[in-house]
Amino acid sequence: MNKNITKQAVTIYKYVFIAMVVALSNAPSGMYGHEAEITLEGHNSPITAATFSSDDALIATGSEDGEIIIWHADGTIKHQFSGSDNQIGSVQFSEDNSLLLFRCHAPLASQVKIWNIETSELNEVFHGDPIRSTYLSQDKTKIVIVTAQLSCKVLDVVSGRCIFEKSRFISAQFLPDRPNMLVTLTAKGVMTTWDLEIQGASSREVRLIPDEYPHSILMSPDTKKLAIGYRFQEEPVIQILDTISNRSSFPIFSPNGKEGCVQWIAHHFQFSPDSTKFIYVTDNKTIYIRNIGHGTDIIFNCTPESQKFLCPPLNANNTKVLLASGDDHNTAVIYEVPFAQD
Repeated sequence: MNKNITKQAVTIYKYVFIAMVVALSNAPSGMYGHEAEITLEGHNSPITAATFSSDDALIATGSEDGEIIIWHADGTIKHQFSGSDNQIGSVQFSEDNSLLLFRCHAPLASQVKIWNIETSELNEVFHGDPIRSTYLSQDKTKIVIVTAQLSCKVLDVVSGRCIFEKSRFISAQFLPDRPNMLVTLTAKGVMTTWDLEIQGASSREVRLIPDEYPHSILMSPDTKKLAIGYRFQEEPVIQILDTISNRSSFPIFSPNGKEGCVQWIAHHFQFSPDSTKFIYVTDNKTIYIRNIGHGTDIIFNCTPESQKFLCPPLNANNTKVLLASGDDHNTAVIYEVPFAQD
């Protein structure tokens, strides 16, 4: 296709999208057109991490002072404990809700811990370099860690022993329902599937849209999609790519144009648990949830006065979203997502 025609089409789409954002950004603070469903009050410092369990029975939140609260779905507290002296960076339930995996941030290092919800036993399984991401396998036997130095490690949950280690990966996670199969991704789009039992591997290259080096690549939970953050003609852009067909979506541009910060294309987006929705936060803290199958359809818009954690989580069936709120950001609010079931 003629490059000039492609650039013209992208430019036209960008201005249409920006016009939509401007119109929606005039909405009042809070959930656009909806009231809060449940308010979670109990933290004494800003909430920095949150998640729903896979069956929506529980919610976990972590805060700046290292405190973790596990809530029932109705907003009452089930457990409350100090997970660390440092900020909580992420929280994840095991599939059966018996374990909680969480990451703690220190200035020069990170910790990964597992808390047994049934016995209240707390174990540290990793202490080392700052971490980009952590995932617990579905069978609760392994954890995969990707560090800021792009080292990928798979650790045994019980012993903490490293059973797999490779370098130069920016993302890694286990295949759904196949805990012995690990998928890794490099910044150049090389996806490798590893069989951890035999240490065998097969690789294929995914055709990334930008010609230049991307700022961030995020793999969807089902490993079939990539969200790529990069710059197009000096402007921050997010592209969603199908890893099977190599087909990509229309680009999502930063509403602030060339002034949009690199952080927006590096951290402020994520996939829903079922990989059908895409959540991103714009520079003015407006939150959008898009149906990937419908391209640019905006399903949800929220304009909170502030948002401490980078991207709000959705529950398992995409009907609820959890946001930090309050003057001190130590309250979490759950909103119903309109038109989520489509």
